[in-house]
Amino acid sequence: MRRSAGDDFLVFRAELLKAQNQMSGWCNIFFCAQDIEISDKLIEKLNAYHYKNHLAHIYIYAYDNKPEIVAKAYRSEAFLIYFSKGVALAKEIGNEQLISIAYRKNIMIASTNGEYEVSLLYSIRTYEAMKDVDSVEGGRIYSGIAYNLCAMGENERAQSYYNKAIKILCKLRKPEDIAEVHYNMSLNCVMLGQYDKAQEYLTQCMKAIEKAASEQSACLQPVQTVWIVCSGFHFTGKPF
Repeated sequence: MRRSAGDDFLVFRAELLKAQNQMSGWCNIFFCAQDIEISDKLIEKLNAYHYKNHLAHIYIYAYDNKPEIVAKAYRSEAFLIYFSKGVALAKEIGNEQLISIAYRKNIMIASTNGEYEVSLLYSIRTYEAMKDVDSVEGGRIYSGIAYNLCAMGENERAQSYYNKAIKILCKLRKPEDIAEVHYNMSLNCVMLGQYDKAQEYLTQCMKAIEKAASEQSACLQPVQTVWIVCSGFHFTGKPF
């Protein structure tokens, strides 16, 4: 018995749903530990039915997830064949949110594998793609740029970007984000040997945590640990 066009479309939707489910429903970039196998037939159907948004998601989420592939983006993003297709398609249909997600995916993969130059590259691209840089996301991007600079040993430059992040996040009154940035600023000061400043930032961090009471138990322990280390340097000039 031949299937009708309606039946074919339902089979296509079922195959698409199965693929989407393999990628955490496109709701979590942190699933990207490996590539997902997508059939050529499904790609053909996505094109035939003009499911451009879905196809862009698949190109971005399903492919080019290996750290050694993402690392090649520092030379040219063209090495990320499917990722580049997905971003180009997202730009074509005007899906700015997907472009941001795509860049954040590469930031996550690169930073967790020590490829801080690549992570910095995509942090900057995320910033350039943003319409409102004075938003919470803008503050987080500044903080991410600072974090990568810190990891690369450019601590003085990192501090200036942390300052930009704090200015935005304080204006928007986001205590959880403020606490995280102040904590990272304290670590940066420790790396610069500025232990008094590190303690000042930790104090601000704890004040922000108090405002975000739900996060208190999760955040205080690392803060207290750094505080103790800074106190040791402050009073003795030597680590414990």
